[in-house]
Amino acid sequence: MPDGVQAIVLCEDLQGWVFARRMLLAMGYENGRIRLSRYKYPAKGGGGSGEQHVRERYPDELRAYRPRAARTKTTLVVLTDADKLTVPQRRKTLEDALEKKALAPRGPEERVALLVPKWEIETWIHFFLDGTTVDEDRKDYPKYEDHEADAAPAAETFGQHARQATTPAQAPPSLVTGLIEARRAL
Repeated sequence: MPDGVQAIVLCEDLQGWVFARRMLLAMGYENGRIRLSRYKYPAKGGGGSGEQHVRERYPDELRAYRPRAARTKTTLVVLTDADKLTVPQRRKTLEDALEKKALAPRGPEERVALLVPKWEIETWIHFFLDGTTVDEDRKDYPKYEDHEADAAPAAETFGQHARQATTPAQAPPSLVTGLIEARRAL
C-alpha cells in the first residue's frame, strides 16, 4: 500500500489531473500527499500543446524525482495522450526527451508510471462509464470540459483495478498497459 507516499502528477490538462488524482486516491494514497507538478499544465485556450508540455517537462520532473525518492517514498505519475502515435511511439518520445537531456532512462525499480491512453483519456473514461467496448482509433469521444469531476468514477474504477491487479474484460490495449504502469505506483 502507498501509505505515506507522496505522488506528483505531470499531465496535459485539468481532465488528466482529475483522473490521476482520483485514481491515486482509489489506490490508497492520502489526499494531502498528491500534488500537481510544479509545471501544472497549459492554460485552457492558451495555445500550448499538452503533449509538448508533458514531453518537455518529463526530464525535469524525473531529475527532481530521483533524489527525492532516495530520501522519501515518492511516486511520479505522467499522463499524456498518444494522439496520432501508437502508445509505444508516444512512450519513445518521452524516452527521447530524457536522452536529449542526458538523463538515464526510467529504471524498473523506479515508482514512475507512464499512463498513455490512445488518442485521449476520454477513451478510458468512456470505457468505464459506459460499460461498453471502446474504439481506440476513435478520437471523438465527448469531453468533460467544465465537468471534469464527472469522470471521477471512471478514474476510481481504474485505480481499483490497478490496486487489485485485475484487468476488466474487453479493456482496450492502452488501458491494459496503463493498468500495468499504474501498479508501479503501489
